[in-house]
Amino acid sequence: MEEKNQSRLSLFIYTIVYSIAKKWRQVVSLTLVGLVFGIVISSAKLIAHQNMSYRIEGSFNVTTQTSNGNYTSNTKIPNGQDVQLSPSIASSVIYAMESKDILRESLSTAGISDMNATQLKKQIQMNQYGKTSIVTYSFMCNDAKEGVVLAKALLTVAQKRLPDMLTVGNVTQVEAPTYTYERDTLNTLKWLFVLTAVGLLIGVTSAVLERFMKPTLLNIDDVTYLYNQEVIGVIPRDRHYFKLAQPFLNTDTNAPADQGFETASFVLRNMLSSEKSNIFYVTSSSRKEGRTSVSAGLASHLAGMEKKVLLVDLDVKVPMLGGLFLPHVSYEHSLNALYHGDATLSQAITSINGYLDILPSLAQSKMIHYDQRLFDLIKKASQNYDYIVVDTAPVGISSGVLNLNRITQNVLFVMGYDMVSLGHIQHAITKLEKSGIPILGVIVNGAMNLKSVFEKDTARDDTSVYKQMSEAVKDVTAEEESPHEDKAWKSLDMEDLEADQDKQAKADEHFGMKEDDDHDS
Repeated sequence: MEEKNQSRLSLFIYTIVYSIAKKWRQVVSLTLVGLVFGIVISSAKLIAHQNMSYRIEGSFNVTTQTSNGNYTSNTKIPNGQDVQLSPSIASSVIYAMESKDILRESLSTAGISDMNATQLKKQIQMNQYGKTSIVTYSFMCNDAKEGVVLAKALLTVAQKRLPDMLTVGNVTQVEAPTYTYERDTLNTLKWLFVLTAVGLLIGVTSAVLERFMKPTLLNIDDVTYLYNQEVIGVIPRDRHYFKLAQPFLNTDTNAPADQGFETASFVLRNMLSSEKSNIFYVTSSSRKEGRTSVSAGLASHLAGMEKKVLLVDLDVKVPMLGGLFLPHVSYEHSLNALYHGDATLSQAITSINGYLDILPSLAQSKMIHYDQRLFDLIKKASQNYDYIVVDTAPVGISSGVLNLNRITQNVLFVMGYDMVSLGHIQHAITKLEKSGIPILGVIVNGAMNLKSVFEKDTARDDTSVYKQMSEAVKDVTAEEESPHEDKAWKSLDMEDLEADQDKQAKADEHFGMKEDDDHDS
């Protein structure tokens, strides 16, 4: 139980980090926006403080003089009681001297017009020196001489106003006001750091929130848990494989994606009847989930098992299948020509090798419709093949795909790893289920092990896993080649079957967390 909880926690952490990494452009953009705002505000503050770059400093002593000039003892000289009382009234004196009334009169006395009492109140700082009657003061000013004049005027106004305002209390100068050049750059630049951090926080938060508010397929177990569908194949992320020129023409490689297609096609072959022609179409919930590449990979490997396969491109709006096998698709050798009566079946179909043929489509103004004529042509073609694999548009976008239910026995559903929201996938699967077409299962395309992405020190050997899967496939295939073993799943020894299922389960677990957006043609 503890291991399971740790695994879930690790998965949660990897998901969060992966979500941020996936949205790194958004995070960087918002961070840069915060940086720009920080630069603007910091620059504005620097410019504003450029005219207030002199610090005026001085100090004064608080006394207990009254309005008649005498001390509390009614004498011209303070006694011990006056000396003890002075520190206790220092805070009252500071409050009175920082009042806008005294500051406004001080500015008027000094003849300063480019600063008001509110600005001066924000700038001036008065602090009692320890527990004594001494008070220090400082403020910023744009002109050193004006600042000194203002400090003297402040003491003059205070000496005149304080006895009347406080009844008891006055000030005398201790240190004459002086000035030093100073610029508080660090305090000004704090906006640069604060706003940059805010931009980064907003970017990270939005990326994480999007992951939880609009979840996608990150755990392959969710295919069974959420949709009650069987995963019959996992195609790992393999950019190198899909960058090869016509990768589907070579089905004898150690590439992880190729091994994934081999395992899925083996499972698919044993799920379908071997006594009649099997017609099924491949669809998904949205575009760019890899329907075309999955159709091509499965067809190639089924043909590699010496089964006659016809690959049909019925994604009539965005036909891409022909480009995976042919350097150029001509009208004379296309489904368009066959449908419109400009070519015969043998002319329209192009043979790739002895077992794999293709019927490509072209994006033309003369559209192909899902009507009886099309269905009759596909039925006629199916008489010469063991498998008809039909690549279609996404059922989540085009409900017209469901018309193929009239001539096909099954549908294969492709889920792109971390590409489409779980709700959109559910909508597409519900469409298929309500239409009555049996769903063979799910191919998860572009899967990626999240843990291996972030734990660079952990060795990841996709190829070795798929070698084990491939060996399992070859072992069972060798037994099936016996003339007495036509129905493979029913005639396999149970121990061998369980061993193969264990290998499949381990491989699925290894690729339980994967991603890719490069698998669609």
